[in-house]
Amino acid sequence: MIRACQNCRYGLRAKIQVEETWHPVVECRALPPSVRVSEAGVLSHHSPVMTPAGWCGQFKLSVWKLLSRSDG
Repeated sequence: MIRACQNCRYGLRAKIQVEETWHPVVECRALPPSVRVSEAGVLSHHSPVMTPAGWCGQFKLSVWKLLSRSDG
């Protein structure tokens, strides 16, 4: 069963701050994190962030593969 991000077993609820307001988000643990290198040379990884009511990239990717599949 495909679920929205707020109900996904790979979703980790979090909050991000935009200016002075905190917004609820879901960090996706199913998609691979992006790795960033700071100016000081420190490696950090960041999980993709989705809105709680949104559909994750895994869902969009699976639907796209299903629709673009050719049986011939």
